[in-house]
Formats: sequence, structure tokens, C-alpha cells
Amino acid sequence: MKIIHDYQCEVCQEVTEFYVDSKDQSKKVCPICNGYCTKVFLPQKRDTVDAPWISTVLEVVEKGSDKPHCNEFLKHPTRANYNTWKNKEGVRHLEQGERKSKNDNTFKKAQMKKELHRRYREREAVSI
Repeated sequence: MKIIHDYQCEVCQEVTEFYVDSKDQSKKVCPICNGYCTKVFLPQKRDTVDAPWISTVLEVVEKGSDKPHCNEFLKHPTRANYNTWKNKEGVRHLEQGERKSKNDNTFKKAQMKKELHRRYREREAVSI
């Protein structure tokens, strides 16, 4: 299972999020100074809640795009990069009680996302 973990750089002390396997104990390279980062545990975060959700968003992001925000989010799927991608692509969450309009681009993207999820579930289904 992949989850988001915080890693702190041994050189610049910057804390960065990485999307990693839950048992991964390797050091990561700091995106700021290229120093080594070690895993830190911050009790206020609930990283396992975000991981499945972010992995579904990664399926929708354009692969091989020339857009820097898409490539950065694919390379480093953190909450900050997700928000940047969401803003640059013009995607937003619906407010509570807000209805989807069939003429709204958000509705079309939601339909596409549902279809992608359906295909993913079919592909990953296990027959017994």
C-alpha cells in the first residue's frame, strides 16, 4: 500500500512529502538542496487516509504532458502539488449541496473520472 510520508532533509531541514510504499525505509533526495531526507513521523497527520484518494487522481492526470504542473504532480504527488495541478487545470471540488450541471465542464470531468474508476475496478477485479 502506498501512503504519503514526511521526510526531513538532513542538510536544509526542509520537510517534504513523498508518496511511498508503507514499508519503504530508504532515504529520499531533497528536492531543494539534493541532500538526503529521512522519514519523520508527525502525529497530527493522517497520511493513510489521503493515499488511496491521491492514487485515483494520478490516474486522471495527463501522462506525457508538456505542462510542468502535471509532470511535477506525477513525479511528486503531494497535497501542495495536487492543489497546484487542480488550480492550473481549472478543476475544483463541488461545495456541499452544489449540483452538477450537464453543461458544466466539472460535470464532464466527473463523468470521465467515474468511467476511469469503473474501468480500473474491472481491470483490478479478482475472480474466485
